[in-house]
Amino acid sequence: MSDVKWIKLTIAMFDDEKIKLIESMPDKDAILIIWIKLLVLAGKANASGYLYLNKNIPYTDEMLSFLFNRPLNTIRLALDTFKRFGMIHVDEGYLCITNWEKHQNIEGLDKIRAQTRQRVAKFREKQKQLQECNVTETLSNETEVEVEVDIEKDFTTTITTIKPEKFYQDNFGLITPFIAQDILGFIEKGVEEGLIVAAMQLALKNNAPTWNYTSTIIINCMKKNIKTLEQFESHEKNRKKDMAKVTPFKPPVRKSGISEDCMDEIWKEISNGTK
Repeated sequence: MSDVKWIKLTIAMFDDEKIKLIESMPDKDAILIIWIKLLVLAGKANASGYLYLNKNIPYTDEMLSFLFNRPLNTIRLALDTFKRFGMIHVDEGYLCITNWEKHQNIEGLDKIRAQTRQRVAKFREKQKQLQECNVTETLSNETEVEVEVDIEKDFTTTITTIKPEKFYQDNFGLITPFIAQDILGFIEKGVEEGLIVAAMQLALKNNAPTWNYTSTIIINCMKKNIKTLEQFESHEKNRKKDMAKVTPFKPPVRKSGISEDCMDEIWKEISNGTK
Protein backbone atom coordinates (compact mmCIF):
# COMPACT_ATOMS: atom_id res chain seq x y z
CA MET A 1 0.00 0.00 0.00
CA SER A 2 2.06 2.91 -1.28
CA ASP A 3 -0.03 5.53 0.61
CA VAL A 4 1.30 4.37 4.01
CA LYS A 5 4.22 6.58 5.00
CA TRP A 6 4.52 6.08 8.74
CA ILE A 7 5.07 3.75 11.70
CA LYS A 8 4.41 4.42 15.38
CA LEU A 9 7.13 4.97 17.97
CA THR A 10 5.73 5.46 21.46
CA ILE A 11 7.34 8.02 23.76
CA ALA A 12 7.56 5.22 26.37
CA MET A 13 9.73 3.14 24.04
CA PHE A 14 12.85 3.45 26.21
CA ASP A 15 10.91 2.47 29.33
CA ASP A 16 10.33 -0.99 27.87
CA GLU A 17 12.32 -3.63 29.77
CA LYS A 18 13.55 -5.24 26.53
CA ILE A 19 14.95 -1.93 25.32
CA LYS A 20 16.55 -1.37 28.74
CA LEU A 21 18.26 -4.78 28.50
CA ILE A 22 19.51 -3.92 25.00
CA GLU A 23 20.90 -0.64 26.33
CA SER A 24 23.03 -2.62 28.77
CA MET A 25 24.78 -4.44 25.91
CA PRO A 26 28.15 -3.32 24.46
CA ASP A 27 26.69 -2.76 20.95
CA LYS A 28 23.54 -1.11 22.25
CA ASP A 29 23.54 1.87 19.88
CA ALA A 30 24.00 -0.25 16.76
CA ILE A 31 21.35 -2.75 17.87
CA LEU A 32 18.80 -0.01 18.61
CA ILE A 33 19.44 1.63 15.24
CA ILE A 34 18.96 -1.74 13.54
CA TRP A 35 15.68 -2.18 15.42
CA ILE A 36 14.38 1.17 14.17
CA LYS A 37 15.52 0.34 10.63
CA LEU A 38 13.69 -3.01 10.82
CA LEU A 39 10.49 -1.25 11.84
CA VAL A 40 10.83 1.20 8.96
CA LEU A 41 11.52 -1.64 6.51
CA ALA A 42 8.44 -3.51 7.73
CA GLY A 43 6.43 -0.31 7.35
CA LYS A 44 7.55 0.02 3.72
CA ALA A 45 6.50 -3.57 2.97
CA ASN A 46 3.24 -3.00 4.89
CA ALA A 47 2.53 -6.72 5.06
CA SER A 48 1.49 -7.16 8.69
CA GLY A 49 5.07 -6.88 9.94
CA TYR A 50 6.70 -9.24 7.41
CA LEU A 51 10.04 -8.22 5.91
CA TYR A 52 10.79 -9.05 2.28
CA LEU A 53 12.29 -7.62 -0.87
CA ASN A 54 9.22 -8.90 -2.71
CA LYS A 55 6.68 -11.56 -1.88
CA ASN A 56 8.99 -14.29 -3.20
CA ILE A 57 12.31 -13.05 -1.76
CA PRO A 58 12.67 -12.70 2.04
CA TYR A 59 15.43 -10.53 3.44
CA THR A 60 18.59 -12.33 4.61
CA ASP A 61 21.09 -11.08 7.17
CA GLU A 62 23.56 -10.37 4.33
CA MET A 63 20.96 -8.25 2.54
CA LEU A 64 20.17 -6.35 5.75
CA SER A 65 23.88 -5.78 6.33
CA PHE A 66 24.10 -4.09 2.94
CA LEU A 67 20.85 -2.11 3.31
CA PHE A 68 21.60 -0.91 6.85
CA ASN A 69 25.32 -0.31 6.16
CA ARG A 70 26.29 -2.34 9.23
CA PRO A 71 28.81 -5.20 9.68
CA LEU A 72 27.31 -8.63 9.12
CA ASN A 73 28.27 -9.81 12.62
CA THR A 74 26.47 -6.81 14.14
CA ILE A 75 23.34 -7.59 12.10
CA ARG A 76 23.42 -11.23 13.23
CA LEU A 77 23.91 -10.20 16.86
CA ALA A 78 20.97 -7.80 16.65
CA LEU A 79 18.66 -10.34 14.96
CA ASP A 80 19.60 -13.01 17.50
CA THR A 81 18.88 -10.55 20.32
CA PHE A 82 15.49 -9.59 18.87
CA LYS A 83 14.54 -13.25 18.44
CA ARG A 84 15.50 -14.13 22.03
CA PHE A 85 13.49 -11.17 23.33
CA GLY A 86 10.46 -12.11 21.21
CA MET A 87 10.62 -8.86 19.23
CA ILE A 88 10.82 -10.69 15.89
CA HIS A 89 10.13 -14.22 14.74
CA VAL A 90 10.65 -16.28 11.59
CA ASP A 91 7.65 -17.58 9.65
CA GLU A 92 8.43 -19.91 6.73
CA GLY A 93 11.76 -18.22 6.13
CA TYR A 94 10.40 -14.65 6.44
CA LEU A 95 11.39 -12.32 9.28
CA CYS A 96 8.34 -10.77 10.94
CA ILE A 97 7.97 -8.07 13.58
CA THR A 98 6.05 -9.54 16.51
CA ASN A 99 2.92 -7.60 17.55
CA TRP A 100 3.20 -5.38 14.48
CA GLU A 101 -0.04 -3.59 15.33
CA LYS A 102 1.85 -1.81 18.14
CA HIS A 103 4.03 -0.10 15.55
CA GLN A 104 1.52 0.66 12.83
CA ASN A 105 -1.23 3.28 12.77
CA ILE A 106 -4.26 1.00 12.46
CA GLU A 107 -6.65 3.95 12.32
CA GLY A 108 -4.65 5.42 9.45
CA LEU A 109 -4.74 2.09 7.60
CA ASP A 110 -8.48 1.85 8.13
CA LYS A 111 -8.86 5.35 6.71
CA ILE A 112 -6.88 4.40 3.61
CA ARG A 113 -8.91 1.21 3.15
CA ALA A 114 -12.10 3.25 3.49
CA GLN A 115 -10.84 5.64 0.82
CA THR A 116 -10.09 2.68 -1.42
CA ARG A 117 -13.60 1.32 -0.93
CA GLN A 118 -15.01 4.74 -1.79
CA ARG A 119 -12.97 4.88 -5.01
CA VAL A 120 -14.19 1.40 -5.94
CA ALA A 121 -17.80 2.39 -5.19
CA LYS A 122 -17.50 5.54 -7.34
CA PHE A 123 -16.03 3.50 -10.17
CA ARG A 124 -18.91 1.00 -9.98
CA GLU A 125 -21.47 3.79 -9.96
CA LYS A 126 -19.84 5.36 -13.01
CA GLN A 127 -19.92 2.02 -14.82
CA LYS A 128 -23.57 1.60 -13.90
CA GLN A 129 -24.45 5.05 -15.26
CA LEU A 130 -22.61 4.31 -18.51
CA GLN A 131 -24.54 1.07 -18.85
CA GLU A 132 -27.87 2.84 -18.33
CA CYS A 133 -26.94 5.44 -20.95
CA ASN A 134 -26.26 2.72 -23.50
CA VAL A 135 -29.72 1.19 -23.16
CA THR A 136 -31.96 2.13 -26.10
CA GLU A 137 -35.65 1.70 -26.84
CA THR A 138 -35.06 -0.06 -30.16
CA LEU A 139 -34.43 -3.50 -28.75
CA SER A 140 -35.83 -6.13 -31.05
CA ASN A 141 -36.92 -8.52 -28.30
CA GLU A 142 -37.58 -6.51 -25.16
CA THR A 143 -38.92 -9.37 -23.02
CA GLU A 144 -35.99 -11.66 -23.75
CA VAL A 145 -33.41 -8.92 -23.09
CA GLU A 146 -35.01 -7.93 -19.79
CA VAL A 147 -34.90 -11.52 -18.53
CA GLU A 148 -31.24 -11.83 -19.53
CA VAL A 149 -30.28 -8.62 -17.74
CA ASP A 150 -32.14 -9.67 -14.59
CA ILE A 151 -30.24 -12.95 -14.52
CA GLU A 152 -26.93 -11.17 -14.93
CA LYS A 153 -27.78 -8.68 -12.18
CA ASP A 154 -28.67 -11.47 -9.77
CA PHE A 155 -25.42 -13.27 -10.59
CA THR A 156 -23.32 -10.14 -10.21
CA THR A 157 -24.94 -9.14 -6.93
CA THR A 158 -24.39 -12.61 -5.48
CA ILE A 159 -20.72 -12.57 -6.43
CA THR A 160 -19.84 -9.04 -5.32
CA THR A 161 -21.35 -9.48 -1.86
CA ILE A 162 -18.60 -11.99 -1.09
CA LYS A 163 -15.32 -10.41 -0.03
CA PRO A 164 -12.30 -11.82 -1.90
CA GLU A 165 -10.43 -12.50 1.34
CA LYS A 166 -13.33 -14.51 2.79
CA PHE A 167 -13.88 -16.42 -0.45
CA TYR A 168 -10.19 -17.32 -0.51
CA GLN A 169 -10.20 -18.60 3.07
CA ASP A 170 -13.43 -20.55 2.52
CA ASN A 171 -12.24 -22.26 -0.67
CA PHE A 172 -8.42 -22.08 -0.92
CA GLY A 173 -7.16 -22.10 2.67
CA LEU A 174 -5.59 -19.71 5.16
CA ILE A 175 -4.84 -16.38 3.50
CA THR A 176 -1.27 -15.11 3.94
CA PRO A 177 -0.33 -11.43 4.32
CA PHE A 178 1.24 -11.54 0.85
CA ILE A 179 -1.96 -12.71 -0.82
CA ALA A 180 -4.05 -10.21 1.15
CA GLN A 181 -1.67 -7.47 -0.02
CA ASP A 182 -2.00 -8.67 -3.63
CA ILE A 183 -5.79 -8.56 -3.42
CA LEU A 184 -5.72 -5.04 -1.99
CA GLY A 185 -3.24 -4.02 -4.69
CA PHE A 186 -5.61 -5.21 -7.44
CA ILE A 187 -8.50 -3.29 -5.85
CA GLU A 188 -6.40 -0.12 -5.65
CA LYS A 189 -5.71 -0.49 -9.39
CA GLY A 190 -9.46 -0.43 -10.06
CA VAL A 191 -10.16 -4.17 -10.26
CA GLU A 192 -13.65 -4.93 -8.97
CA GLU A 193 -13.91 -7.31 -6.02
CA GLY A 194 -16.46 -9.35 -7.97
CA LEU A 195 -13.94 -9.97 -10.74
CA ILE A 196 -11.36 -11.16 -8.20
CA VAL A 197 -13.88 -13.61 -6.77
CA ALA A 198 -14.88 -14.73 -10.29
CA ALA A 199 -11.20 -15.39 -11.09
CA MET A 200 -10.94 -17.58 -7.99
CA GLN A 201 -14.09 -19.44 -9.04
CA LEU A 202 -12.60 -20.01 -12.48
CA ALA A 203 -9.41 -21.34 -10.87
CA LEU A 204 -11.48 -23.81 -8.83
CA LYS A 205 -13.43 -24.84 -11.94
CA ASN A 206 -10.15 -25.54 -13.76
CA ASN A 207 -8.85 -27.61 -10.81
CA ALA A 208 -6.09 -25.07 -10.14
CA PRO A 209 -6.95 -23.64 -6.70
CA THR A 210 -3.82 -21.48 -6.32
CA TRP A 211 -3.32 -17.74 -6.00
CA ASN A 212 -0.68 -17.75 -8.75
CA TYR A 213 -3.24 -19.15 -11.20
CA THR A 214 -5.90 -16.71 -9.99
CA SER A 215 -3.63 -13.66 -10.19
CA THR A 216 -2.61 -14.67 -13.73
CA ILE A 217 -6.28 -14.56 -14.75
CA ILE A 218 -6.69 -11.10 -13.22
CA ILE A 219 -3.50 -9.77 -14.82
CA ASN A 220 -4.59 -11.07 -18.23
CA CYS A 221 -7.92 -9.31 -17.76
CA MET A 222 -6.18 -6.06 -16.85
CA LYS A 223 -4.05 -6.29 -20.00
CA LYS A 224 -7.33 -6.28 -21.94
CA ASN A 225 -8.59 -3.35 -19.84
CA ILE A 226 -11.11 -5.63 -18.12
CA LYS A 227 -11.54 -4.61 -14.48
CA THR A 228 -15.18 -5.38 -13.68
CA LEU A 229 -17.23 -8.54 -13.65
CA GLU A 230 -19.60 -6.99 -16.18
CA GLN A 231 -16.74 -6.29 -18.60
CA PHE A 232 -15.48 -9.84 -18.15
CA GLU A 233 -18.89 -11.36 -18.90
CA SER A 234 -19.28 -9.14 -21.97
CA HIS A 235 -15.84 -10.15 -23.22
CA GLU A 236 -16.65 -13.85 -22.78
CA LYS A 237 -19.95 -13.48 -24.65
CA ASN A 238 -18.25 -11.74 -27.57
CA ARG A 239 -15.49 -14.34 -27.61
CA LYS A 240 -18.01 -17.19 -27.77
CA LYS A 241 -19.92 -15.41 -30.54
CA ASP A 242 -16.72 -15.01 -32.54
CA MET A 243 -15.91 -18.68 -32.05
CA ALA A 244 -19.38 -19.65 -33.26
CA LYS A 245 -18.86 -17.67 -36.47
CA VAL A 246 -15.75 -19.64 -37.39
CA THR A 247 -16.58 -22.35 -39.94
CA PRO A 248 -15.42 -25.67 -38.54
CA PHE A 249 -12.76 -27.43 -40.57
CA LYS A 250 -14.02 -30.27 -42.70
CA PRO A 251 -11.52 -32.61 -44.32
CA PRO A 252 -11.87 -32.75 -48.11
CA VAL A 253 -13.84 -35.66 -49.49
CA ARG A 254 -11.52 -37.98 -51.28
CA LYS A 255 -12.71 -38.48 -54.82
CA SER A 256 -11.76 -41.17 -57.27
CA GLY A 257 -9.86 -40.07 -60.34
CA ILE A 258 -12.12 -42.21 -62.58
CA SER A 259 -15.30 -40.67 -64.00
CA GLU A 260 -18.66 -42.43 -64.01
CA ASP A 261 -18.51 -42.84 -67.83
CA CYS A 262 -15.14 -44.56 -67.56
CA MET A 263 -16.49 -46.84 -64.87
CA ASP A 264 -19.35 -47.86 -67.18
CA GLU A 265 -16.88 -48.75 -69.92
CA ILE A 266 -14.79 -50.78 -67.47
CA TRP A 267 -17.81 -52.76 -66.36
CA LYS A 268 -18.73 -53.42 -69.99
CA GLU A 269 -15.24 -54.79 -70.67
CA ILE A 270 -15.46 -56.98 -67.58
CA SER A 271 -18.89 -58.26 -68.62
CA ASN A 272 -17.73 -59.08 -72.18
CA GLY A 273 -14.76 -60.92 -70.80
CA THR A 274 -16.91 -63.19 -68.71
CA LYS A 275 -19.20 -64.27 -71.52
